[in-house]
Amino acid sequence: DLGLRKVEVKTDSYEAYTLLSQSQVVCHSSRVLIAKCTKLLRESNSQITHLPREENQCADALENLGEHQLEKFIKFGTPPTELNRLLETNLP
Repeated sequence: DLGLRKVEVKTDSYEAYTLLSQSQVVCHSSRVLIAKCTKLLRESNSQITHLPREENQCADALENLGEHQLEKFIKFGTPPTELNRLLETNLP
């Protein structure tokens, strides 16, 4: 337990969003995992939202960074260099 509360999970997978938004999933090959994720979201007072793929570029960049990390969790004080360009292009 990392002690995280009120986390806002954003996904570009509509299927994941739909499955995790349901109160109960009966017929799915991953229903046990889905139930655990749903329970974690509920117990941590977190929420999941869907967003279009083109709005998820920063998350994709973080995923690419995390593919080779050995640590389970990293908290960034400032955005990684790889994200600066993406963040700057999304400024109002």
